[in-house]
Amino acid sequence: MVALSGAHTIGMAQCQNFRGRLYNEPNINTTYATKLKLNCPTSGGNTNLAPLDDDTATPPNPDLFNNDFFINLQSEKGLLHSDQVLYNATAPAGATEGIVNGFASSQAAFFSAFASAMVKMANLSPLTGSQGQVRTVCSIPN
Repeated sequence: MVALSGAHTIGMAQCQNFRGRLYNEPNINTTYATKLKLNCPTSGGNTNLAPLDDDTATPPNPDLFNNDFFINLQSEKGLLHSDQVLYNATAPAGATEGIVNGFASSQAAFFSAFASAMVKMANLSPLTGSQGQVRTVCSIPN
């Protein structure tokens, strides 16, 4: 799951999806938070966009697939709460922190794990017909 989360090295998120983290969580880099707050006020601007990955490339390129996502987590620059908890995990002994550290230090290790995880996911057999359901609300069974 950590490797698949690395897909957040590309793409954007709307302010409404990270505002809670930006204004309510202590484990966010203050310089990063200040920059994000310019485009994501406490109210309004719900559809304003920010890159999922605070790219360290010069010039920044939010479309570049690399391991910067994991480097950013080490600096408390995860845009989404679900991303940052991979590094500041309160799970037993920070169960995912070692994986994040490994991917941050080796782009090749991240690429290899990501490719393997994508292949595994592609080989999953979806439920069809009456075996499954399409939920009207994702978190609640119909």
